[in-house]
Amino acid sequence: MLRKLRSSETTGLVPAGGSRTGTPPGATGSGSRPDTWSGIKQDPAYQCIPPSVRQIVPKQIASLLDSLRGLSNPIAKRTILFKSSRNSIDAAIAALTGQLEVAERFKTPASPQKVLDYLTTTAAVFQVSLPEEMGLEIYVGTLSVVPEALLKRAIKTVCETHRFKTMPLIAEILEPIKDDMWAIGWLIETCERRIAELRSMR
Repeated sequence: MLRKLRSSETTGLVPAGGSRTGTPPGATGSGSRPDTWSGIKQDPAYQCIPPSVRQIVPKQIASLLDSLRGLSNPIAKRTILFKSSRNSIDAAIAALTGQLEVAERFKTPASPQKVLDYLTTTAAVFQVSLPEEMGLEIYVGTLSVVPEALLKRAIKTVCETHRFKTMPLIAEILEPIKDDMWAIGWLIETCERRIAELRSMR
């Protein structure tokens, strides 16, 4: 079965038969990682993609990653290689490389100044002062490794849910996005691994 990479292009890669393993937690909605983003794609093609990153993974890439899960099995890998052309492997590598670039951009952390801006806004919402110098440095240092898109959402969530007139703790800020932090790392690692496996099949 051919998997479409783009509307006018197919990989030619064929998923091997048999059981599939390696599905990440929460990918089917039944694992320990909840579907945290509203309007999430529920298409069967996304069954191998953690819910938290489905919005940045096109359906074609989701289908491709799903078809390549058999690469971890030597027998399945030989089956895929036997049924795939060099062009289809190159096309799959190109598609996954593009997805990897998207994931890496999404992972771009917030700058210290941006983190400080978010913290200042948070303090204003709860009508409290920012932590003293050393405490503020810890806040900024810890949160400046968080992807900016996720940090923005985390701040919004904590401003909506924090119930006391106090500065939210770092753990409270990170809690709403901990699954998303894991998921973006999973996506990057998976793309890198599949690209390496495909290159070995050339």
